[in-house]
Amino acid sequence: MTLQEAILALIAARWSESRIGQATGISQSTINRLKNGTRSVKYEQGVALVSLARSVRDSAANPGNNQEIAA
Repeated sequence: MTLQEAILALIAARWSESRIGQATGISQSTINRLKNGTRSVKYEQGVALVSLARSVRDSAANPGNNQEIAA
């Protein structure tokens, strides 16, 4: 999963750019630039972003698992 795909998946799951930024430690403006493919981030931030997207995707796939993703 690329950073751009991760952001688009989170947005499809109704997460705002601000909420994504708060959850990952990446500014909203950088989230927007990543979404548009015009920015890169530190490795650790990228890992956090992809991890968040996978967690949200997995939670949506398993609705019986009532774990809330902190934001």
